[in-house]
Amino acid sequence: MSPVALLDSNPSTHIAHPPKGGLESIFRQTVAAEISQIPELAEVEQHIDAVLNRCHSRFAPMVEQVKNFRGKRFRPIMVLLSAKAVGNPTPKHAALGAVMELIHTATLIHDDVLDEAMIRRFAPTINALHDNYTSILLGDWIFSQAFSLASTLENLRINHLLSESACRICEGELNQGMDRGNFGLEESTYFENINGKTAELIAACCKVSAILAKAPEDQVQHLENFGRKVGMAFQIADDLLDLWGDEDRTGKSLGTDLQQGKLTLPILHALRQPQSERVLAILRNPPKDSQKARASLIPLLETAGSLDYAKQIARDLIHQAKMELSNLPATVWRNQLTTMAEQAIARNA
Repeated sequence: MSPVALLDSNPSTHIAHPPKGGLESIFRQTVAAEISQIPELAEVEQHIDAVLNRCHSRFAPMVEQVKNFRGKRFRPIMVLLSAKAVGNPTPKHAALGAVMELIHTATLIHDDVLDEAMIRRFAPTINALHDNYTSILLGDWIFSQAFSLASTLENLRINHLLSESACRICEGELNQGMDRGNFGLEESTYFENINGKTAELIAACCKVSAILAKAPEDQVQHLENFGRKVGMAFQIADDLLDLWGDEDRTGKSLGTDLQQGKLTLPILHALRQPQSERVLAILRNPPKDSQKARASLIPLLETAGSLDYAKQIARDLIHQAKMELSNLPATVWRNQLTTMAEQAIARNA
C-alpha cells in the first residue's frame, strides 16, 4: 500500500473478528519480513515474555490477555534500526526495545479505559473483561516493570530521558483530555498534544537507541527529530482510522474519539469550513452508537476535504522525517528506517 492510501474510506459497522489463523499467526505475518533482517527482535520478545511472566499468579490470566495485544512491534523495530543506522548495535538494544514496547502496552491499557474501548487487536480489552480499576493498576504494573528493565541498561542519562518521556506522554494525554469538547481548539494545540501523547515515545525510541549506541550528538538529534515527525504522522493516521477505518481490519474499537469529544485533525479542519455548523451539531450531540456517529460525519468531512487535508499533513511530516535521515550514513538500515516512516501512514490497522 502506498502512503497515499492511508485507509479505506468506508466505515465498518461490524464487530471485528481475527483473520483466519489466529492472533499468533497475525503477529508472525506482520513482522516476518523484519525478523528475517533483524534477528534481535526475537531477543526483544524474550525480554517481554520474561517481564510479563513475573506476574503474580492471581492476575496471570490478565497478563495472558495482554499478550494478545501483540502488534507490529513498530517501536522495538525503530530502536533496533536506529542503532544499526548509526553503526553500533549492542546486546542491550534488545532490552531497550522491550522497554519501549512495555511502556507502549501500558499506555494502550490505559487508553482503552479512557476511550471505553471493548476491542484491541481482535481481542477483548482488559477493561471489557474486568473493570477500570483493575485495568489501570495492571497498566501501572507494566509501566513499573518497564522501568525496572530499563535500570538494567545501567545508563543514568537514558533512565533520566525515559522518565522525562513518560512525564510528557502523561502530560499529552492530560492536555488532550482537558481539551475534550473544546470546539475552538487551535491546530497548534492539537499538534502539541499529539507531540506528547504519541510522538514522544517514538522520538525516544530513536534518540535513546542512538545514545546507547554511542552515536555522535548530531546523529542523536537527527534521529530524535525523525522519530518525532514519524510519531506525529502516525497519530494523524490513527485519527483518520478512527473515522474512516474498518474494525474488521484494525481489530480495535473505532469511533471512540467522537464519543469522547476528542477533536482530531480532520474534525478541526472541517470546523473551519462552510458547513461547519452541521459538523458542530453532530459533535455536540453524537449518536450513542459510534458507528452511526461516524457514518453521519463522514459525508460532511469528505465534502470539506478534511480527509485529504489530514493525509497531506501526514505526508509532509513523513517527508520532513526522511530529510532528517539524510544526515545519517547511507546504509541499508537508513533505508529500512525510511520504509518504517512510510509504513507509519500506509496502514489500515
